[in-house]
Amino acid sequence: KGRPTTLSYLYDRTPQYFCDIYAKYFARLQPSKKVNDLLIPFIEKHFINSYVVGIHIRLGDRAETEKAKNRVLHKFKGIVKKYMENPNCENYKYFISCDEELGYTTLKKVLGDRMCHYEHTYDASQCDEITAMVCIYLLSKCNELICAPGSTFSEIAWFFGGCKQPITIIGE
Repeated sequence: KGRPTTLSYLYDRTPQYFCDIYAKYFARLQPSKKVNDLLIPFIEKHFINSYVVGIHIRLGDRAETEKAKNRVLHKFKGIVKKYMENPNCENYKYFISCDEELGYTTLKKVLGDRMCHYEHTYDASQCDEITAMVCIYLLSKCNELICAPGSTFSEIAWFFGGCKQPITIIGE
């Protein structure tokens, strides 16, 4: 609707000129040894020779009540079920990144053993940069993304992925 006034959250509508510039700078950024030591085994176990759909769900700061969280998850479950029903997607794997355990348990019921996520303990009282970077890099390695709207977490993962993954924003 009209000309964008910002580059934030445009994803695949970002002008190619800016994608080329941003991708070049993001490619220069490399994970720390600590992050890389966590990434490599996970990628080898779940991503090698697989088509992986990355799903990023935000519940904590977007949905304050159980009812609101379930409404958000219902939208994600709906799109995931469409993938599961599509015979062209029968060999897909799904990497889930979510800020609450409820997201994992809900999608596990739909995806079963085709779902993977980076297991960690989250402590809201401290900033968990290592886990955040692991999840951002893992999302960036996915073949396509399904994400919550208005999330710089998803956006940074897309830029780390070279601005190439097809992306679906839930709620748009």
